[in-house]
Amino acid sequence: MRHGLVRKVVDELMGRQVRYSVYYSRTSHQTPNRKWLYQWEERKLRVPQVGWVVGLRWLQTGYRVPPSWDEQAFLKETGPRTPCLLVTGWPTRKPVKVPVDAVELLEEPERVYQVDAGERALMASVARRTPRNEKGQFTDGKLLTVEEMRDRERKGAVVTFGEPSSAVDAQRGRPNEH
Repeated sequence: MRHGLVRKVVDELMGRQVRYSVYYSRTSHQTPNRKWLYQWEERKLRVPQVGWVVGLRWLQTGYRVPPSWDEQAFLKETGPRTPCLLVTGWPTRKPVKVPVDAVELLEEPERVYQVDAGERALMASVARRTPRNEKGQFTDGKLLTVEEMRDRERKGAVVTFGEPSSAVDAQRGRPNEH
């Protein structure tokens, strides 16, 4: 692809949601003459992923030339540079390198993290069993047993998950401000 065409594609896709099922993964191996060869190969995902386009990279293929006394190590390119989009499924996750022609633009925003009913029940159970202080904040990662949960409920501690904020405010003796 030409630089101008890639830049135009990236300008149109930046910040948009896309679906992809192929990504680039870097492989490396040592050649018989003790040089490291770095290449990029496409890997197929079993389930297509959804994410936001956050950037563009040009992937280089070639040999790593080791450093000498007067030069730093560098990559001697043996093939063409390959453009790819950086796509992330969540703002705090590392972007994935995706081929430019392997993305499908989503017109309607889609939920990135899909939770089914079983997963939701498991997360609610873990949150319910995690101890909290008198303000309702989580205190540590140790899960409570059923007996400990019943003891805390008898003492009036907040141990339930998903209560409306007005019920929590009423338990704490605050007026309802909502």
